[in-house]
Amino acid sequence: MTPLTRRIRGAVDIARDGVAATVGTGLLTPVSPQQAVRSWRAVSRFGLTLASAAELAGIRWPERAAILDERGRLTYAELNAAATAMANGLHRLGALRPHDRLGILCRNHRDFVLAAVAGARLGADLVFLSTDLGAAALAGVLEREAVTAVVHDPEFRPVLDGSGFTGWRIVGTELHAIMTSDAPPAPIPPERGRLVVLTSGTTGVPKGAPRDVAHLRMGLPVTSLLAGLRLRSGEPMLIQPPLFHGFGLGFLAAALTLGCPAIPAAAARGKRSIWCSGIPRQCW
Repeated sequence: MTPLTRRIRGAVDIARDGVAATVGTGLLTPVSPQQAVRSWRAVSRFGLTLASAAELAGIRWPERAAILDERGRLTYAELNAAATAMANGLHRLGALRPHDRLGILCRNHRDFVLAAVAGARLGADLVFLSTDLGAAALAGVLEREAVTAVVHDPEFRPVLDGSGFTGWRIVGTELHAIMTSDAPPAPIPPERGRLVVLTSGTTGVPKGAPRDVAHLRMGLPVTSLLAGLRLRSGEPMLIQPPLFHGFGLGFLAAALTLGCPAIPAAAARGKRSIWCSGIPRQCW
């Protein structure tokens, strides 16, 4: 068997297994012609990204809970609308352009998700920053990864101050003002941004590992995730790992794709989060 034949056969196997796994999730349910057209437009604009996943979920399941965190319930329609408004505001401010790099330094809550989806809508590379980084390590990461803007929780203001970062800084408490500003729609990015997950940094400053989410090689891990964990569309998903970690990010992407209510457990150091346990079904 030639290398080309092996690649073709591998792609066919991934496609076959992917269809079987997707059918098992309950994702392939009928949609209206209007939903089909809107969904096609979302994918054609943003490709296979967090932006298109959030928009598709907002089209198919607008009233379904998207995020359940300590602030309450956010539906998929609300999530997509807020992320769109945030992207428009960031574009008007000139804080983020296609191919710029957006650092996200947030705990497990809705601001992380909003920043990631908004950045993806603008075609920016998303650099997921560990909340455990000190000022010196953070300075090295921000310089190495050429980060141009950072969305962060208020608690990380001191570590950012210590890092000497001089780019755009958007603190979580300022997001509401950006989202409610009457900004014109941001242009569709000419290319898709990438996801940059940091390495552990055992040999020095953590390094970014860029990932193209539209790449064919993503098919195998996604198929394995769907088939192995038997995820179902609409079922709530507790995300225990930090969202900046590959595992947490993967489950977040799966939740958005399947229209699941994501419950991102708080990742504060030295604390055990139990607030999300026992959520009644009527809250989903």
